[in-house]
Amino acid sequence: MTLHVDKREPQSIIELLRRRIENIEVHKLDVGDYAIGKEIGIERKTLHDLLNSLNYGVVGRKPRLWEQVKNLCNYYKKPVLLIEGVMWKPIYQSELTTFVRLMGVVTNFIYRWDKLKLMFTPSEKETVYFLERTYLLHTSGESRREPPPVVAKSIDPEIVKLNMLCCFRGIGVSTARKILNYYPEFRMIIEEDVKELAKKVGVKTAKLLKSVFH
Repeated sequence: MTLHVDKREPQSIIELLRRRIENIEVHKLDVGDYAIGKEIGIERKTLHDLLNSLNYGVVGRKPRLWEQVKNLCNYYKKPVLLIEGVMWKPIYQSELTTFVRLMGVVTNFIYRWDKLKLMFTPSEKETVYFLERTYLLHTSGESRREPPPVVAKSIDPEIVKLNMLCCFRGIGVSTARKILNYYPEFRMIIEEDVKELAKKVGVKTAKLLKSVFH
C-alpha cells in the first residue's frame, strides 16, 4: 500500500514522511493533498490557507474551500480535513474576529458534512505523525492484524456549545455552563441587551460575548 503525496506540499513534510514511510509517491493529486488509494483522502490546510480559501474569487461562486471539501467527499470513502495551527486561544482583540470566523467554519463542518472527519494539529511535526499513524492503521491488516472496531458516538450539541465557549480567554467550564443556563441558544445572546447580559454573567464576560456574537 502506497501513501500518495501531492507534490505541492511543503518539502519539509515530504522529507519527514520519507524517513518514516517506505512506500511513498510524490506527484500531483487531482483531489486532496494525501491519499491511500481511494479509501482515505486528506486535505491539509494551515490557518492561513483556510482563511484564504474562504475568500470569494468570482462573484456568485462559492468559496474555494467548499468546492475542495465537496470533491474530497465525493472522491474518497473516508475524507479528512486536517487543520494545522493553533486557533483556540485568541489573546488580542484583533485576533477575535479571525477566531470567530474559523470557529464558524469548524461548526459548519461538524453539523453539515456528516461524511467528513476533522483533525487538528498544531504544527508540521504533528501533521507528519498523524499521517504516519493513519498510514500504519490503514495498512495494519495486511501484514499484522486488523485494528479493533470503533463504535461511532453521536455528537451532543450541548457539549459542542460548552467547548466553544471554553475556547474564549477568561471563560472556564463553570462560567460556560452558567451562560448556557441563561442562554441555551447563542442567538439569545445576540438578542439580549448588554446591560441585562452583564447582570447575569458579569460585565467583562458580557462585553466579550457581545464582541463575538453580534
